[in-house]
Amino acid sequence: MKYPLIGFVLAIACLVFLGCDSNDQSQSSITPDTLSGSPKNDYRIIFQSVRDAPFASSDYQVNYQRYFDLYTMNENGSDVQRITDNLYWENQPDVSPDGQKILFGLHEFQDSTGPVEGTDPGWEIAIVDIDGSNLIRLTDNDYMEFMPDWNYDGTKIVYMADANQRSVQDIANGLAPQYHIYTMDADGGNVTQLTFGDNPSDVNGDPSFSLGEPGKIVYIHTEDFADGGGLYTMDADGNNQQLILECDNELLKINDPTFSPDGNKIIFGAMVREDQYGNPIYNLFTVNTFGENLTRITEDDGEGDILAQYSPDGSRICYMTWAWNGPGTGDFRIRVANTDGSDEKVISSFQWEQAPTWVP
Repeated sequence: MKYPLIGFVLAIACLVFLGCDSNDQSQSSITPDTLSGSPKNDYRIIFQSVRDAPFASSDYQVNYQRYFDLYTMNENGSDVQRITDNLYWENQPDVSPDGQKILFGLHEFQDSTGPVEGTDPGWEIAIVDIDGSNLIRLTDNDYMEFMPDWNYDGTKIVYMADANQRSVQDIANGLAPQYHIYTMDADGGNVTQLTFGDNPSDVNGDPSFSLGEPGKIVYIHTEDFADGGGLYTMDADGNNQQLILECDNELLKINDPTFSPDGNKIIFGAMVREDQYGNPIYNLFTVNTFGENLTRITEDDGEGDILAQYSPDGSRICYMTWAWNGPGTGDFRIRVANTDGSDEKVISSFQWEQAPTWVP
């Protein structure tokens, strides 16, 4: 099994192969570690889940993805509230700085031909009000546009897209993707490409804005999916692109970097090894914006840790962990911890929950 560098594709691929265990369609016995405690702050966590999917249905393995909806909960896992209820797949939500809008990747299902692959072109970018109403598509194309992120004041969105604009037929004919980074206004206008490349399989992806004005963007770059590549930053207009940390024998691949609220640190997931079944093991690390003071945040306990996000006050992180149960099987859960990795706790009460972030 090949594991792409892009965190979005990695998360989709893992769910396609791990979440469809037809021998166990019941809810997990996972219980949050902290339900008896109180939240450490007033922030809620937004995430995607299939907790309300009809798992007993005969077409579960084909259709479970269309039941991914958005939910919020307290930091201790209590008071879970559903936000969206539709047959789209809402992926990797990001709440606007004013807390009023949710930005996410959206997949609309046209038929029941099979699970969505990471290369499926039917991905768009959309927003919805914080209560789940007034869904608006910002893009409407026949190629992949995904992994959106707000800038510091909610006027700009950075995202990645397939610059080769591959259709379903292009993919069937073997045309390689070329992922690059773009920005657009909050209403979907003024689309601007920030990264370019000559290699047919260039990847510039996993972009995220810093919270300060005018904003920097952190992202990953590699010349093909097999190459480790590195961690980069650039200005909000695409200028001043700089390599700050290169993959090596310890950090085999880097995914999903985000800035700390003060803009001084970057947290990211890195592949550190494969387990005995060939499953990738990811841990969380931080580095400063000059690529110095590399620090491991989570330990190699045989699980995978990705998609880390700082709380708005910078005191905590939330992230997603998958636990391997064997070759190609496992489950997903959401955790919170201090920024140094201490006081780590599972807050998911269900087996397949992903992509947490904080509500400002």
